Amino acid sequence: MKTRRSQIIHRKSTGFKPCAFAMNNLRKALHIISLIGLTIMVAFHAYTLDVTNDEAYSFFLLKTEYYRALFGTANTHWLNSILMKIEMLVLGDAPFSWRIHSVLAFPFFCIGVYRVTGFIRNNALAIICYSLIVLNPYVLDWFGVARGYGLALTFQVWALYYLFLERKTILQIVTRKQAERFTKSFYVWIKILLLCALMLVANLSYFYTFLGIMSVFLLSTRKTILQIVTRKQAERFTKSFYVLLAFGFAILLMGTIANLWFVRQNDPSMYGGNELVYSVFGTVWEAFFYQANYAGIAVVLSWLTLAMLLVFGGISVVRFIRNRQITSIFSLTLIVGILVLLNVFFHFLFDAPYLANRTALQWWIPGMLLIFFCTDDFSRRETNNPTAKVVGTGSLIGLGVSMILAIHLFTQFNPNIVYEWRDVSRSKQIINDLHELKAKNVGLNKYVLGVFSNYYQITDERFSDLEYRHLPEKKLADCREKDWSEVSNLDYIIVSFDETIHCLKRRNMQYEVVKQYDNHRIISLRGN
Repeated sequence: MKTRRSQIIHRKSTGFKPCAFAMNNLRKALHIISLIGLTIMVAFHAYTLDVTNDEAYSFFLLKTEYYRALFGTANTHWLNSILMKIEMLVLGDAPFSWRIHSVLAFPFFCIGVYRVTGFIRNNALAIICYSLIVLNPYVLDWFGVARGYGLALTFQVWALYYLFLERKTILQIVTRKQAERFTKSFYVWIKILLLCALMLVANLSYFYTFLGIMSVFLLSTRKTILQIVTRKQAERFTKSFYVLLAFGFAILLMGTIANLWFVRQNDPSMYGGNELVYSVFGTVWEAFFYQANYAGIAVVLSWLTLAMLLVFGGISVVRFIRNRQITSIFSLTLIVGILVLLNVFFHFLFDAPYLANRTALQWWIPGMLLIFFCTDDFSRRETNNPTAKVVGTGSLIGLGVSMILAIHLFTQFNPNIVYEWRDVSRSKQIINDLHELKAKNVGLNKYVLGVFSNYYQITDERFSDLEYRHLPEKKLADCREKDWSEVSNLDYIIVSFDETIHCLKRRNMQYEVVKQYDNHRIISLRGN
């Protein structure tokens, strides 16, 4: 039996650090609490939430089996559509039934974030980075709805995890005797590219992320490619793999260009923005604040984020030029840098809008990891042997930031709304109230029209005979004569702009606001 003195000597000889061990346990405990609590929260969100416009449209296409339209719209969430169809056939048409795959994806996402932040050696920084990603209410939104963004984020984070794992393996190779690790690395790359393929099938807009990872792959295997091109010294399997990869990339590029063309032919403002920094970075920060009105802070944070990415990315590029080593930090620099540069390229070449909001969310994980990986690297260069006091202070800071982010999440997150579709959060109540009012001829604004025509009218027989038409409310708010010509023939109209009410008054039309929901109103015109 070992004495206490011998145990202490053994711990010192093996490099045992009680503070680091405690921080590891703290990080693991926070992850387990977050995993359980947030999974319950996401499931409850999926259960209570009304149908959103995009979900309703996907439901309509799948229910009517109009599958070819899935390739002719901007909603290129094919894996989501396949899983929705299976769930509809097995579990029925209730919204929660075909949101289950998004809910189930969240635990895998949360574990993936825990794994990738584990590459940050400073546990306090790892906790803060983990919290910023998983306690983001905007990120959580996408695991409560039947869209492809939650799935894409999950595949993205696992692709990054295996990418970091592969980089760590490569940097351990020092002799020719370890050459077999190259073979293992190659099979890890197959796993990474398969995850990228799933990410793209989940959401084609993640082409930007894929091209960044693809660049890391090509740069990592450049010697193999050079041998194939010049000496043709490579196994048949390796050659076939690169040919198949090139063929798949060509198809993907054509699909991406077709998707950008579709966006350009429709209203580009619906799919992105025209100001690079605010569109790509600012809209994500604004969504992070959720219902809080911190637009000014979002602008500052967007420029601060860009500045940090430029500085850290620039340093990683300089180090790569000096050392010729493709580190995890340099890999992240390539991914984020290509994402931004492609935005500029497609904007000037196709006049495509910049990524914004949900499509721009794909920089959040690699961007945060780049910032925290670099901060971790610089902090360790400053002090190679941090004292217990420093570690203890770091744990308090990590806990403090996590608590602030948790409070922000629980004060801003609303299980009855999704940030992207806040205006349709009361759609089910509005539809039910129209039934109680025995409405027969209704004008629906754009916020209610999509969910009603694509979901409620199909699934609820009470509305099979209801006559409805689109109410172009933005035009009505301008009081244009031609847009008001048929309004007087309607029993009820649903409006959300105060200007529409003013126009009713100016035109001396009799009306009565019979129901009020936040900024939506049901107005009776039966007196006309």
